[in-house]
Amino acid sequence: MDKRKEKKRMNKSLYLLGLLSLIGLSEASIYAEESKEETSVNVHIATPENGGDTPAPPSAAANFVSSDPENPGNRSNQLQAAFGLAYQPDIFNFGQVVLKEKGEQEIAAKLPQSGDRKFHVGVKAKNRDTAGWTLKVGLKGSLTEQAGVTLEIGNGTGEVKVNQGDAETAQLFAAPIEAVSAPKNISVGKTEALVMQGKAGAIHNDVYDYELGEVTLKIADVSQIQAGDYSQSSLQWNLEKAP
Repeated sequence: MDKRKEKKRMNKSLYLLGLLSLIGLSEASIYAEESKEETSVNVHIATPENGGDTPAPPSAAANFVSSDPENPGNRSNQLQAAFGLAYQPDIFNFGQVVLKEKGEQEIAAKLPQSGDRKFHVGVKAKNRDTAGWTLKVGLKGSLTEQAGVTLEIGNGTGEVKVNQGDAETAQLFAAPIEAVSAPKNISVGKTEALVMQGKAGAIHNDVYDYELGEVTLKIADVSQIQAGDYSQSSLQWNLEKAP
């Protein structure tokens, strides 16, 4: 008799234990379920008008329209856009050149007389694009008809800076190397040469400045050069976005 009671008691205990286990599992299942909902976010981000300010060039030219050969400088293009050429030298004045009888000859251009007394070219890339861009330069006009004539530019280091000044003053700082690159020295002839390259993948939001160093007119062989007025020659700067 006692054994039957004990067995019933054990069966009842096992039943209650199983029931509690099922209840526990049900509660665990309930608490383990996820509930996800969403709240909308409404925002529109815009860039400043024209990408922001276009700073003044270093050693700015005295006149925005005409060039003074005796007082050269870097001319602002008064750019009203987020991407474009911000400034470049207004004139390279080599003066009256008397050729040597033979060999190679180099003639230095007159440098600016104010600011840092250097020539600069500036690219405004404040479109926050990541496609990249290139700035190239080529020689145009009658000088290209003379064999072995090039313009030599370059700062000797390949360093590019960013101009973070305002409309009145230039302020130059080191550019991030992951954003832009440039050659140390550039030989400019009829075929375009690379000056600066904005790297693809970087967000471009700066005015990139390249100092041109001492600009020289290089004649490879003076015996092959004809006398004449070559003042209508020019450098053509070509800025393009990467495709």
